[in-house]
Amino acid sequence: MKHLFWLFTLCLFFIGCSPHDVLVVANESNVQLRDVVASGSGFSERLGTIGPHETRRIAIRPRGESGLELRFKAPEKDVAFGPEGYFEGTGGYGVTATVSQDFHVTVKSELTFY
Repeated sequence: MKHLFWLFTLCLFFIGCSPHDVLVVANESNVQLRDVVASGSGFSERLGTIGPHETRRIAIRPRGESGLELRFKAPEKDVAFGPEGYFEGTGGYGVTATVSQDFHVTVKSELTFY
C-alpha cells in the first residue's frame, strides 16, 4: 500500500511540473471584456471578465503547434479572433494577446527560454 502512495505522489509531482506556456491577455480598452475564452490546439480556458486596463495571466498546455483564438463580449459587440501567433506545447513560450480600444487583437509570442 505504501508503494502505491509513493507512486501516486510521484505521478502528481511530474504532472504538476509538466512544461507549459504562459498566456497574458491585456485589455487596453476602457470597457469590460466579458466571457473571455482563450483556446488553441488541445486547450480552452475561460478567463471570465477582464476589466478596463487589466491583464490576466494563465498557464496553458497546447498539444503540438498552435495559434491563439480569443473570444469575448464587449458592449454591443461579440468578438471572435484568430487563430493568430505561433507557440508549441513543449513549454517555454510567452504569449501576449492585447485588446485595443477598438477591440482589435494583436498576438505576440516568443520563446522565453531555450
